[in-house]
Amino acid sequence: MAVDDVLSQGSVVTGQVQALAAEARTLEANAPDDPTRADACRVRSQLNELAAVLEGDRALRLSSPPPGEEQLRYSMALIRREVEQLQAILRPPPPQPA
Repeated sequence: MAVDDVLSQGSVVTGQVQALAAEARTLEANAPDDPTRADACRVRSQLNELAAVLEGDRALRLSSPPPGEEQLRYSMALIRREVEQLQAILRPPPPQPA
């Protein structure tokens, strides 16, 4: 699953995000050292946050009465923010000048 899938498919990929969080939980539990465990914890935590926002988006879209455009835009903005935070965690830091 790519982060772009989350932005294009929204709550449809919630299960995939939850599965990735479970994998990160396993990596965290089996990490060989504290720095690796901390990294896995950050990824797991952010995946859990993203899954929660996706679940909220799904509930909003299925609600009655149907959500307004402003509510949908806000929900997508929340998803986008969580995706950006996940990308920031997953991207390696820029190389340090020598």
